[in-house]
Amino acid sequence: MKTASQPYQTGPVNSPCPPESQRPVGTFADPDAALTQLLYEKRYSLLWVGGHRWIDLRRYDRLGTLPLDLPVHTVNDRYPIPGDEQLARK
Repeated sequence: MKTASQPYQTGPVNSPCPPESQRPVGTFADPDAALTQLLYEKRYSLLWVGGHRWIDLRRYDRLGTLPLDLPVHTVNDRYPIPGDEQLARK
């Protein structure tokens, strides 16, 4: 711990974060495996908060991994704007 009598460092400030190429990847084989694990963890940490999973899967182009309740169901990648709102924008 510095005291008031010690001078400040005048040299270059070292960043606490190493360059991206030197950062550890963890135990994942590739970035795709890391993203899969991240989405899995978010799925259960936000279990009772609605809509986050769909948004995350849409953001990472993984909507095809959502399970369907019935074979005739589809997964929407976007939703229509209500007619009243479209009229209000004109």
